[in-house]
Amino acid sequence: MKQNVMRLGVALVVVIMLGMAAGCGYQAPAPATPAVDLAAEEKAIRTAAAEWGAAIKARDLEKTLSFYAAEATILPPSMMRASTPEQRRKTWEAFYKDPAELASIETTDITLSHHGDLAYETGQFTQSVKDKKGKTSTVVGKYLVVWKKQADGKWKAVVDTWNMDS
Repeated sequence: MKQNVMRLGVALVVVIMLGMAAGCGYQAPAPATPAVDLAAEEKAIRTAAAEWGAAIKARDLEKTLSFYAAEATILPPSMMRASTPEQRRKTWEAFYKDPAELASIETTDITLSHHGDLAYETGQFTQSVKDKKGKTSTVVGKYLVVWKKQADGKWKAVVDTWNMDS
């Protein structure tokens, strides 16, 4: 009987201690998050950016569109915002109808969040354009892309904007 009273006493003390800990706002420490290999993530984004640039240069509409996340927004110069798949398609169709040719695209910087799930890329591009008389000239521009890591581990653009320097 004495052992039962002792067990009951110990159990009561444990319950009281747990109650006090809960009442004092005690929270178990959060599980450690695995370290993110930011260099590997940057390399993945640079690879995606290079593939995307090649698709744009080749005027491959489907491949170009495949680099956007479902919720992506394009903020093109002198055009309306494009936030739906249909709007993004129409934006790129309009650009691909223009005889201007993308000469080069170069990533200059990629900055990742500490969690490794968001990043932004800045860069520059050159484009060959023809005026109304057919004379070709080269223009330089800059761009900004916000990338978001998807559930499948791939990086997709969620914001895309660019403009000419002159």
